[in-house]
Amino acid sequence: MKDDQMFRKYMAMLGEVYDKKITKVLTSAYWEILKNYEDQDVEAAFKACLVACRFFPRPAELVERIRGNEDPGGQALIAWGQVMLALESVGPHLDPALDATTSAAIRAMGGWQYLCGLDYSVLKWAEKRLREHYEAAQGKEDHVRLPGKKVLSLAEKLKAGGN
Repeated sequence: MKDDQMFRKYMAMLGEVYDKKITKVLTSAYWEILKNYEDQDVEAAFKACLVACRFFPRPAELVERIRGNEDPGGQALIAWGQVMLALESVGPHLDPALDATTSAAIRAMGGWQYLCGLDYSVLKWAEKRLREHYEAAQGKEDHVRLPGKKVLSLAEKLKAGGN
């Protein structure tokens, strides 16, 4: 980060919105944490926190939002959406035909059957774990898709003339 004025402007905004005194020490600590990121990513993180955070954001919250910007497609979040769709439509005895990275993340969590057996009330924690495992598995070529029955997508079913 190079834009000191932008940084100070958003720190002041956060201080006003969250009724927090912005000291030199606080500013220095946040600058140290954020200085290696791009200006536009830091600005986007500040804006996101102003909209979404209920309390003055800690540096880790800003960094999480920045790292989310590094993955503009939100691939881990998209993977979770696909898992949720598969949970509703596939069941525990079939392979949900997910991509290799998502499959590796599911295996790291305990497998598809384990995930299918979770109570709805703990799915938010399962999402967090899946996203962590997904990010760890990204870019690794050593995860191999386990054999299983292929589940046709809705488009494939319609093309084949099935229900």
